[in-house]
Amino acid sequence: EDEDDFAPGLASLSDECSEESVSLTNMYESLWTNGHKEPMEFFDYTFDEHFGRPMPVYMCRQHMLNYMLCRVTSKEDIFKKYVRFNATVTSVSYDSSISKFLVSTVIEDERDRSRVIETKLFNKVIWAGGLNGLPNIPQNTINALQKGGFNGEMLHSTEVHDLDIAACGKRLVFIGGNYSAEDLALQSIKLGAERIFISSRGEETLVTETSAWPGNRVEILKGSVPTGVTADGNGIVFHPCEWNYTTKTYEANLEGEPTIVEDVSTVIFCTGYKANMDYIDPELRACMDFNKLSQITYRMPGGWKSKHNSLTEDLGHIQPSEEIGTGSCECVFLGSGIYRHLLMKNPNMMYLSEYTDFPILYIDVNAWVCLGYICGDVEIPPIHEMERRMMQQLVDEMSIPELRKGRDDNFYKVLDALPADHWYKKEDPSDDRYLQFWKENITYMVKVLARDMSIGGYPVDFGTYEELNNRGESLVTMGLIDEMSKCLLKKDGPDSAWRTFRDSDPKPFRSLHTGTTAAPLEGHWMDLDDDGHVLAHHDDTE
Repeated sequence: EDEDDFAPGLASLSDECSEESVSLTNMYESLWTNGHKEPMEFFDYTFDEHFGRPMPVYMCRQHMLNYMLCRVTSKEDIFKKYVRFNATVTSVSYDSSISKFLVSTVIEDERDRSRVIETKLFNKVIWAGGLNGLPNIPQNTINALQKGGFNGEMLHSTEVHDLDIAACGKRLVFIGGNYSAEDLALQSIKLGAERIFISSRGEETLVTETSAWPGNRVEILKGSVPTGVTADGNGIVFHPCEWNYTTKTYEANLEGEPTIVEDVSTVIFCTGYKANMDYIDPELRACMDFNKLSQITYRMPGGWKSKHNSLTEDLGHIQPSEEIGTGSCECVFLGSGIYRHLLMKNPNMMYLSEYTDFPILYIDVNAWVCLGYICGDVEIPPIHEMERRMMQQLVDEMSIPELRKGRDDNFYKVLDALPADHWYKKEDPSDDRYLQFWKENITYMVKVLARDMSIGGYPVDFGTYEELNNRGESLVTMGLIDEMSKCLLKKDGPDSAWRTFRDSDPKPFRSLHTGTTAAPLEGHWMDLDDDGHVLAHHDDTE
């Protein structure tokens, strides 16, 4: 990292940790949290301690990043003491003859343009580069649009700067349907975009869960992919796409009815990211490519039947497919040879990254687990036991419908064939069955956190993997309300011109550590600036 790029002004944090002391880095402008803030609060440095007042459920990036930086510098500036800036790791390898890792880095000093190459020996290595290290560029789609003569601009979400210029009065197309698309769509509406079209290959993505957008200015093209450009070069042609159960990929159906979006000024690829580990020796390198990992399959134990869940009475027993995938949760890395952050064949190599819907809390908890491995306080079982435990977790997750549908083709086909008026397809947050469906998923995620808290000796207790305590149940309740906030939006409601999920009632959200109730936003989210204050040119009226 370059110290100036990382967080200019960081050196002043240890002297006075304030909002003004941090100049911020940028992924794209005006980022706000997509999930509620309660699982982002740290036990050893609370929001009350940092802000001195209750904060809204959803927070702008300036406040959250400053809070996180101050947490690790309020008592001691760990960046000055432990972090080497302007250093690029170029290789990581393991010498079994001395049982040491060789880590090579390039140290650059921009002041005198010097460049030093170093190689040092280490007993342990933790890769913590993040699953979002590099943008995932859909080159085939870009090539198709360029070949078709598209006249507009094309860029990845990480390249978005000056969104106000790109969005105001324009018609935009977003490719991809998850967090980046959601956040950029809301921000583009705020900045005056005429119309936004979001192309999502899957029928069920994050943006498809949102039942209404401010001013009804967003159109979701579910189950579609861009396939060409109109003759004038200003429009984009989309065709339906279908999941190929054999190749495990989406394929365009060029014989299907096309959708044409005219007068597109900009295409933004919200196609996610991939981990950067090119510098790690192949013998140590764990696969973090979800597309590749999804090709790895396993067999369920003979005679397996799902535990009773929200869909049992409607579907009965569904025979699992002969080949079961690992989905997108922690078990996905079973195919990488990773057991709870340990590289199985060399547990001195660890991988720390996020796998659940509570990424910041998950990473914080599991940093303690990794510390336990290093200090000898947490058991490192033999490989056969690691594999057994991971397979048992995969079996457990097969009783959670939301997780099972992403790894069991037989189950997914049955769900897909349900009639449109079935409660699962209607996605009605007032239906107790639909709420139970999502509660089961969130409960499981929190139980995984509870297990890891216990294993790592984390100072916060959510209960156990088998049963949550009141604090764990509180997080489940808030997670469910957060999940349903997008389904409750009404296209024809009296507040449809401005309401977003971030305008939800804050009263159900309470700190897990202090009990402080979340504060309301200063105004409608559509009327707030990047710092959470009401824009001067907006009237605070309905």
